[in-house]
Amino acid sequence: MLLPILAVVGLLQDTLVWYLITWLSEVRVDSVWWALAGAFVVRACCWAGVWLLPSGRPGTPTPDGTSET
Repeated sequence: MLLPILAVVGLLQDTLVWYLITWLSEVRVDSVWWALAGAFVVRACCWAGVWLLPSGRPGTPTPDGTSET
């Protein structure tokens, strides 16, 4: 139950970061839906990077359940 809550909190955090970027720079975000879409893309790329990129440590579990030796 904790993981979905953290996912939603992370999306809200990334949405607010998009609004902060808008406020501090020349980037334009027209609505909260575009900020949420940008947050979703950023969060999805982070999750994909965590699961797909190697950690560089031996014995670390991989997504398929095996561990690297």
